[in-house]
Amino acid sequence: MFGYLINGLILFIFGGLTGLVNASYSLNNVVHNTSFIPGHFHLTVGGPVFLAILGMSIFMLSQLTGKRIFAPVLNTIVPYLWTVGVLIFSAGLMYGGLIGEPRRTNMGLTYLNPSSEQFNPYWVVSSMLGLAGGGIMFTAGLLYFISFFGTCLRKRSTEPVIDLPVSETLHEERRVPLLDSFKPWLAIMGLIIFLTYAPAISDALNNTNRKAPPYKPTDPAPVVRK
Repeated sequence: MFGYLINGLILFIFGGLTGLVNASYSLNNVVHNTSFIPGHFHLTVGGPVFLAILGMSIFMLSQLTGKRIFAPVLNTIVPYLWTVGVLIFSAGLMYGGLIGEPRRTNMGLTYLNPSSEQFNPYWVVSSMLGLAGGGIMFTAGLLYFISFFGTCLRKRSTEPVIDLPVSETLHEERRVPLLDSFKPWLAIMGLIIFLTYAPAISDALNNTNRKAPPYKPTDPAPVVRK
């Protein structure tokens, strides 16, 4: 369970950092509807969510059936191998998105075919990185299913029981008063929100008495018809 949960949290760190790009209006205009978006979501959903489901499912299977996990070494390798695959896969997709690779393409992948008029050599490297990462992810998934269904086919070795692991405190931590209360952090959060929105609100309030500039039908550029 440790491998599944800690690797999920590690992936979520990168998912959170790339999520700041999506949350920014100006930066999102650059990556919107490119392969950067699925690269980001594989770090968030394919990280803590998916790995937690995998780890808990095989753990509960063993607990509820009283069967020992089949090939525990393979089961231990799965989350680490999956993490490496996701990092390579997402890095390829996000790199491709930054250089304009679209998010949704035709299944023929004509932009990777040198004989096609739509061939784009700049997207070959990013696509190959995605392919390599996807292959590693596939291998990790295959190892998981081997361990999972191998456990299903095993004979019961103990009585079914639900025994969730609980961590114990190694030693008493030194308390820091500033970190034991939410009040200073809430105050800092309020200040940051105020500094962020105050200019926009002030600008909106000061522009209420201004009139829109006059519009004439001749203002737009003339349409040239062939």
